[in-house]
Amino acid sequence: MRKKKILEQNMLLFKQLGDAKAQIELLKAELKKNTEILEKIKSEAVQKEKEKNSSEPLKQLEKKIQRNAFSLDPHLQFASETIGKIVIESARYCNMLTADGETKYKELVNLILGRTEVAKSEILAITKKEISEEQKQAEITAVKDNTVEYFGLVMAQKN
Repeated sequence: MRKKKILEQNMLLFKQLGDAKAQIELLKAELKKNTEILEKIKSEAVQKEKEKNSSEPLKQLEKKIQRNAFSLDPHLQFASETIGKIVIESARYCNMLTADGETKYKELVNLILGRTEVAKSEILAITKKEISEEQKQAEITAVKDNTVEYFGLVMAQKN
């Protein structure tokens, strides 16, 4: 009878050992999952800290800019916006001429850039004139229209 009890006890112990191994594997998988979650949380915390640290100087810079902000007279604001539009048009035409590294249209690019500078100086001269705001805006608009028309004529020389 002793052998039978020993065999039963041995079987029971093997079963318990198998259950314990299965439990260990489950715990290992859970530990791995929790470790991954912890690493993810740590990296998010580090990222948030970096964002917080990097956004702080940006906030300070924004405050400085707001303190130093100024407003232009309406005619100067209109003139600066118009100059910006002319520069953008100039860049657009120059990009068309130099697409894919094209270099044979250097003269045309120089004509466009030169006319852009002339237009800027003409607009500056208009802003200094002693005329009404409406008249200034009309003259500035005329300079812009003439400049863009000139860009079109330069582009016609491309072919």
